Amino acid sequence: MAKTERRSIFDIVCIGNTTIDYIGNAGKARSSSALILVDEMIRSFGGRGSNFSVFASAFGSSVLLAAKVGNDFDSSGYADHFRKFALGTAGLLHDRGTQTDTVYVFNMKDASKVYFYGMGPDADDSKLASHVRRICTSNHAKAVYCTHPLKKLNIFSLLHSRGLRVFSPAHSMEYFSKRELELCFSNSDILFANEYETDLAKRIVGKSLKGIIRDFGLDIVVKTRGARGCEVISAHEDMKVRPCRPNMVVDPTGAGDAFAGTFVSSYIENGNLLRSARVASSAASFVVEKFGCQSNVPTREQTINRAMLNYPGMNRKG
Repeated sequence: MAKTERRSIFDIVCIGNTTIDYIGNAGKARSSSALILVDEMIRSFGGRGSNFSVFASAFGSSVLLAAKVGNDFDSSGYADHFRKFALGTAGLLHDRGTQTDTVYVFNMKDASKVYFYGMGPDADDSKLASHVRRICTSNHAKAVYCTHPLKKLNIFSLLHSRGLRVFSPAHSMEYFSKRELELCFSNSDILFANEYETDLAKRIVGKSLKGIIRDFGLDIVVKTRGARGCEVISAHEDMKVRPCRPNMVVDPTGAGDAFAGTFVSSYIENGNLLRSARVASSAASFVVEKFGCQSNVPTREQTINRAMLNYPGMNRKG
């Protein structure tokens, strides 16, 4: 079935954000007052929801993104960019009074500095919450991926059908109370988080990852580990998957979102955790080769081809 804006049954509904990113490499300041030179500053489309949705769509899933965009959505080229990946605009909330949120990323030798403009860390926007509630109650989906910190809205309880519930709070986890995080875990099937975020989750709720899985009924935790690959953890096993090698490393911005989008797209298609982790690692390896997460989006064929080269024995179809 072709992807259309009128479609009410999507493979994936994503609740997230859209941003316009400015990314560059920066040197290290010699003192607190020293100037820092930034090289190769580029403009890219980003946002965790947008990144996830583009990569899930590129791998073959029909995706509805529920997110807020500004009055520059068309003029910035964002609308045309979404159409390129068959992402419709029916799930977008247009805020005519503001511009799309902006993110500035400065990659330094040992770390990255990220600055957000236009959105606060505790983004419980009432208009967006109402919009998301309508999207969740009117659309069927095989999976719902939530990466927006709408803490006052129990998103997964609104689902019209029992799809896979994927929670990926990222840096906003710092602003969740113990009770809020426990409620999210209790209503999720999969948790996506990096190493820092899984450690933070353990500190907030006072449990190990195995304890979180057991006590809150999660099926799996997918822990991304950057250049060291990922772990897929369930109550009964801990599967480590080595990374897929990129041709070069330029900018890691958004690689985790690309991984998640491809993983969920693959998993709802075949239910194979190992294969999903491998193709997700492959997709993420393309991201780091250029500035900006959505500047180097591979096709499904390119993703599978690189995965097959890096993981001997993997079949084209699985």
